[in-house]
Amino acid sequence: MKAKKFTLKTPQEGFLNITQSVRETIRESGAKSGVVVVWCAHTTAGITINENADPDVVRDMLLGLDRAYPDRPEFRHAEGNSAAHLKCSAMGVSKTIPFDVPEGAAVTVSHATAGQMTAQENGTYVLPMGASFTYVVSKDNYLPQSGSFTVSDDATISVTLEFAGE
Repeated sequence: MKAKKFTLKTPQEGFLNITQSVRETIRESGAKSGVVVVWCAHTTAGITINENADPDVVRDMLLGLDRAYPDRPEFRHAEGNSAAHLKCSAMGVSKTIPFDVPEGAAVTVSHATAGQMTAQENGTYVLPMGASFTYVVSKDNYLPQSGSFTVSDDATISVTLEFAGE
């Protein structure tokens, strides 16, 4: 088991997106599948998984947590952060996330004038020098990635596929 420690500077209240740090840790580990445990050793900070596409989700979550766990004058904790302890307890301090690094992704290479190229039996493409190409990499349940390149010498394209969810 490998472990990596992150130190984060956090605001008094809010959310930090640590997705890239977790992905990089998985990539650095060399593991192709398994589970990653994200854990926070603090009693007033929690771990959650949610979307990050709409900033209103974070706003709404903060509002909901504040309404569910308001700071109350009758709290006796000397540090004055009893509401934060309650929010952390409700959210939890860890998440266990299964992962599977995609293998066998489908690659499509196209040339602007020649159209879609045909792969050789070993899955590689023979591409003329100086020509420009586009590519699409896809796999079931992963978001397709695309880009373009010009062949100048031997070229290797590295693409990371993100899990698209259910």
